Amino acid sequence: MTNMEDRRDNMSWQPEVDELRIRREMAMQMGGEEAVARQHAKGRLTVRERIEALLDRDSFREVGTLFGKAEYNDDGTLKDFTHVSRVIGTGRIAGRSVAVDGGDFTIRGGWADPTSFVGAGRFSLEQMAVERRIPYVRLLDSAGGSVESIRAKGRTVLLGGPHLFGPWHQLMAHVPVVSAALGSLGGEPPVRVAASHWSVMTKSTSELFVAGPPLVKQALHTDITKEALGGYRVHAC
Repeated sequence: MTNMEDRRDNMSWQPEVDELRIRREMAMQMGGEEAVARQHAKGRLTVRERIEALLDRDSFREVGTLFGKAEYNDDGTLKDFTHVSRVIGTGRIAGRSVAVDGGDFTIRGGWADPTSFVGAGRFSLEQMAVERRIPYVRLLDSAGGSVESIRAKGRTVLLGGPHLFGPWHQLMAHVPVVSAALGSLGGEPPVRVAASHWSVMTKSTSELFVAGPPLVKQALHTDITKEALGGYRVHAC
């Protein structure tokens, strides 16, 4: 046996395989027990519970399960892993294939990090829906983006323009797009509700607004509740 063959035989990918397994287990925990409990206390399901309830049993095939932010110990072993604040993939409803894009409010309030969209595969999923001609379903639950968090990364990311509206135009031109507003949606997520062929709101747990009551208070010196600003009576009655 040559030295090259000996080194190859001694190589093992088991540590990397183990890390992928741990990442997947952590992703399934979403924002953790306390965050999940807070979501349930508000009368809301988690994103994974919503997807499970919506789709045919065992039909969901997730995309981007391992994408997120990892922290490592000094020895290079995985210390912590936080999945991006969305769960996406394909499945079936009544036997028909669909693409599903769900916001995870248990992770930083479902923060719509624009830099995570491509990495998590959302745009790839939209393209897949167009290519396969399958309906696209959004389960929206996000407080919107964070300007300060974007600035902290040392770059500016614009949420408008062709980088978002181009894929949406293509999507709506070729397949049915359905959106469900399932929480307090601010910033970009309400635009996605509007960029749909059909959209719904949950009566007691959803609101839509460009900016929430704190910004209205600062700009107009007016106190207003989330429901009065963007509840179902504003948009659906």
